[in-house]
Amino acid sequence: MFDPLKVLCSATLALIGAGCADGGSEGADSTPAALATYTLSAPLVSIGSTDGEEPYLLDGVADAVVRQDGSLAVLNCGSAEIRVYDTDGRYLRTFGGRGEGPGEFMFPGRMFALGGDTMAVTDFFPGRLTVLGPEGDAVATSPSAGPGGAPQVRGRLANGLFVATRREPAPEVEAGAPFRETMSLLLITLEGEVVDSVTGLPARAAVAPPETRSPTRAQRLGGRAVFAVAPDAVYYGGQDGRGITKFAADLSTTESIETFSMGGALTQDHIDAHERMREAREHLPEDGIGPSTAAVYPDELPAFGAIAVGRDGRLWVEDPERPGVQALTWTAYEGGVPTARLELPPRFFALDFDATSVLGIHYDELSVERVQVRAMVEGPLPGVSLPPRDAQPPASPRCGAYGSR
Repeated sequence: MFDPLKVLCSATLALIGAGCADGGSEGADSTPAALATYTLSAPLVSIGSTDGEEPYLLDGVADAVVRQDGSLAVLNCGSAEIRVYDTDGRYLRTFGGRGEGPGEFMFPGRMFALGGDTMAVTDFFPGRLTVLGPEGDAVATSPSAGPGGAPQVRGRLANGLFVATRREPAPEVEAGAPFRETMSLLLITLEGEVVDSVTGLPARAAVAPPETRSPTRAQRLGGRAVFAVAPDAVYYGGQDGRGITKFAADLSTTESIETFSMGGALTQDHIDAHERMREAREHLPEDGIGPSTAAVYPDELPAFGAIAVGRDGRLWVEDPERPGVQALTWTAYEGGVPTARLELPPRFFALDFDATSVLGIHYDELSVERVQVRAMVEGPLPGVSLPPRDAQPPASPRCGAYGSR
């Protein structure tokens, strides 16, 4: 079972001459001198345009992966298709399409490379998972979800089991009271059989609605649960001061990773800054749609943002967002030790990290989507500080890929 540990200033960081990073500093970076620092180059590969041939007109990219042969598979939500491009970004072929038949999708959300150029795609409605062969043929499809919905698949382990999560029932609390939702971490087969689980993981910070049957509302600046799946491990973080927990492939706890960034107490200055940001609509991207949140704040700021396991095997952890300041910097961890810091360009959504490059989606000033591969360039971090309106991608694709991370 999950046994959260209180995060202290990491002994590892102390060994390399670093104090704890100030998670409450806005725009400042206290990266230890011993850590390698990187920015991203101009695109090495860029897929997407405002006009031209249909395969290059992207519409709500939900995900993209690098296949074993180096080609790029792009999950285009608007057409419910997987479009494949070569290593130079030239269009090759299309799989899928909208529908409920084998190899078709209604609302695709995530795509996972499984090796041997096979892929798995989640379909939110009707709630199923499809495994595709190298040529896009449906090798296997999980049953559609029954009452209560399907678990949310997060990835697949090398042993063939899928990692999924499921929200647990909300507790009975007084209307308007803040509480923390909980979530179960599951190991499931393609057929949906639960092999093992961990329950009671702290998830989204929420507020009890006035009516018990209404959906719960999220706190402003509240934390949420984030997950990343490696071939032999699962990482979970509640974005609070407890760090990131690494589970083995059988969901036994192996270690707790203390993050470079810290949370810290939420102050009235933070609240005032966030309220000013909301009034100026700087809390959401230009033309974006912001989440509905209650006017309730937590006691602590989130200690980190999203997490991901790259193809390089490292755990990548996003810096936390602060009132009025969107995080652009990520830290790489190897064996629980921070080894590198990377600052992304604004309006770039990272999908996958390699040892020397990053795959992601970039949005220009007109919000035109481009799937890009950019090289890591060693050098000092610029320390760019921008409000979310100028730094984040615009509104999430209608298939909800960003919300699933």
